[in-house]
Parts: sequence; C-alpha cells; structure tokens
Amino acid sequence: MLTAMRPGYLVDGYNVIHREPVLKLLLDADAESAREKLIGLLADFRAQRRVRMTVVFDGRAGTGLDAHTRALGVEVVYARYPESADDRIVALVGRSRHPRSLTVVSSDRGLVARCRDHGAHSLGAEEFLARAREARSGQAPGRTSEPGEKPEMKPGDSAEWAEYFRKGGVDVDSGDGVW
Repeated sequence: MLTAMRPGYLVDGYNVIHREPVLKLLLDADAESAREKLIGLLADFRAQRRVRMTVVFDGRAGTGLDAHTRALGVEVVYARYPESADDRIVALVGRSRHPRSLTVVSSDRGLVARCRDHGAHSLGAEEFLARAREARSGQAPGRTSEPGEKPEMKPGDSAEWAEYFRKGGVDVDSGDGVW
C-alpha cells in the first residue's frame, strides 16, 4: 500500500488518559468508554491538523474490536502481553521509513528517549491534550512561524525529502497497516 508521507502521531493511549482528569475518572469506571472518548478527541485533532493518528493501548481490545482496527480515522492498536504499548510504539518508529515525520505523544520519559533514538519527535501528554482541546474547539492550530516564513531545517531533512521526491512523493507502507 502506498501512502503520501505526512506527519503522524503515535499516542501512548493510557499515558494520555491518565493525564486528563475526566478521562482518568472515566477509566476507573469504564475503560472502554475512556478509550472511546480519547479516540474521539484524537479524531478531532486528526481532522483539524490533517495528520496520521495511531493510538496504542496495553492489553486486549474492547468489545467488538480487533487487536488492530480503525475508528473515526484513527488507527487503534492493542499490544498484547508480553509486548507492551511502549514496545509497540518503539517498534513502529523503528520500522518507519521517515521517523522524523512522527511525533510520539507520551509523558513517559523512557519511551520518549527510546523513540528519539530512532529520530522521532515527542510531545508530552499535557501539551498534546491542550492542543487537542484547541483543535476540538475549532480554534486555529498554534503557529510556530509567521506567515511566509520558512520552517527550520534540521540535519538530514534535505536527504529525507530528496528520497521522498525520488520515489514520486510516496512512502511505502511498513506492512503492518499503520505506517
């Protein structure tokens, strides 16, 4: 499967849920509902920002869900024992042809460090939740540069973009359906 390379977010599901007080309370009462609410928030963010979005949870899928499914345009992955959600996220980043296009959303410093070793960016759960609330409320995404200003280039970006365009502007899927 060929997909256009565009920014993607890999979300450490339960880590984010535990950082959002309403979702954490809901998790204690009904884990499936907490996951569904998070997926709804991620779907709104995905639509606003036009990014790929994958959320990874530890454990089994909820009622009617496979270990890997799509809900509201969000890829939903359940890591099954002995693999953890952290290990699955690191594996997804490690297998990506363009890890610098990925942002790992988690406040787990160990997970973030492992993903950065592969070239991914990171965003703390609290910061992501603030941005997701902003997207849900319909506000324009936060700006990182002025109109007309070129984004900052990082070492290796030129080679990555050259490879992208050499392949005709497509990225080959890694084979697991997520990236």
